[in-house]
Formats: sequence, C-alpha cells, structure tokens
Amino acid sequence: MLQSFFSVTVAVLISSSPIPYQNTQLPVADQKGDYYSIQVINRDGKEVEGVRGEHRYWQVLSDGLNCRKTPGTENKIIRQFAKNDVLEAGSFGRGGSDEVIVIQKDKTDKPWLRVVIKEGQCFVRANSKYIKPAIPQP
Repeated sequence: MLQSFFSVTVAVLISSSPIPYQNTQLPVADQKGDYYSIQVINRDGKEVEGVRGEHRYWQVLSDGLNCRKTPGTENKIIRQFAKNDVLEAGSFGRGGSDEVIVIQKDKTDKPWLRVVIKEGQCFVRANSKYIKPAIPQP
C-alpha cells in the first residue's frame, strides 16, 4: 500500500514539473516573412532573453537553399541544403556562455541566419519562404 502511494506521488510530481518553453511560441517572422530574431516569445509577447530563449534549429523549406560565405546574394555559395534539412543556428563570440547567435543583415538590410556546417559556418536567408523554426528541436 505504501509503495503504491509512493509511486503515485512520484508520478504526479514528475507530471506537474514545468516543461521548458511550455508557455512560449516560436520566433515570428515579420509581415515580409523576415526573421530578425531567433528568440522564442513568452506568453506576454516578449522575447525570452539569453541562451535559454534561443531557437537553434531551423527547417529548410525550399530545395537547393544556398548557404553563402557572408550575408548577401552576391557572395560565394559554400553549399546548398535540400528541402526538410534541419539547420543549426551558429554563434560567434569569445566562447562560453557569452556567445551570441545572431541574425546578420546584408547591405540591403535583409536578415541572414548564421548556420553551423562541417566546414565552419555559412549564411542562409532568414525568411519564411526558405526556413522555419524546426519542431521539435532535435
């Protein structure tokens, strides 16, 4: 009897534990479909700050998505991604907890997502025509 009570109590405690991002939504594109941030949004409509709020994984929506050396369509293509590939957002900085993942803008102010690849990094256009937040994150 006591063992049964203990098992039920543990199950209730585990099931009522908060789940990360339980009350958040994925990063949102603007009216033009551009993503200017990779932070998730809390229920108050504000970005969750810091590493905890970063949405790192993105799904490719178009076949043959170009990944370029630096932001901008005029820059060298490093590789291409296939539709449904999952990309990991890259970071820069000194290393450790102060690293920052950014959406960088090209000369025309269009946003580009820094992506981790085997060879280092490259940039894809941060627009809902080409990528979307991957669900669930791997």
